[in-house]
Amino acid sequence: RLITLRDESNEKKSRWLVSAANQRMAAAQPRLAARNLCQAFLLEPARDAKRQIAKSCLRAYLQAGIDREALKAAVQVQQTVDGDAELSLLAANIAEPLEDREHALAWLEESSRSSPDNLMLIERIVRLQVSMGRVGESVARAAQLRPALIPGSDRHRLIARISHLLSCVSRCRPKADLPPKRDTPRLPSCFSGNPARSAETQA
Repeated sequence: RLITLRDESNEKKSRWLVSAANQRMAAAQPRLAARNLCQAFLLEPARDAKRQIAKSCLRAYLQAGIDREALKAAVQVQQTVDGDAELSLLAANIAEPLEDREHALAWLEESSRSSPDNLMLIERIVRLQVSMGRVGESVARAAQLRPALIPGSDRHRLIARISHLLSCVSRCRPKADLPPKRDTPRLPSCFSGNPARSAETQA
């Protein structure tokens, strides 16, 4: 069938690949479907259709199981499609379990721009920032979580941890700012110990 499509337009090839992907999904073959959708994404000329194919592609990878192939696809679609909160969240859901924190954080922040009051999204961003050692950057968003705290909850423990880390930083900072100690000059041996004994030694 691909041979017969060789002379067709990219749009028709893309449509055929999407149809093949749907059949793969129906046959419980999400990874093969994701690969078909990746090919369709590259061929599709229409911007809106390209966006929808990208989302379907990442959903298929999430269903198939997250791995480096899925992450590569997430990076590829994010470099091409901008400003889509749902797509950014799908990409972050792939990157975060794979410990690609830089991408995950950037994509979560991009997704949060359209949902600035989404507390679950805010909490994910704060947790990532803390895990990356960016405690100072987490303070503003952590403040958004305070009104919805439940004592003893994971969110409450997160805020407590941030407060503890910030207090540690404030305690350690003055010590770090002190000037280095100068070495105390040593006295000659004749000036140490008992003066009487030193005089006897000289005699």
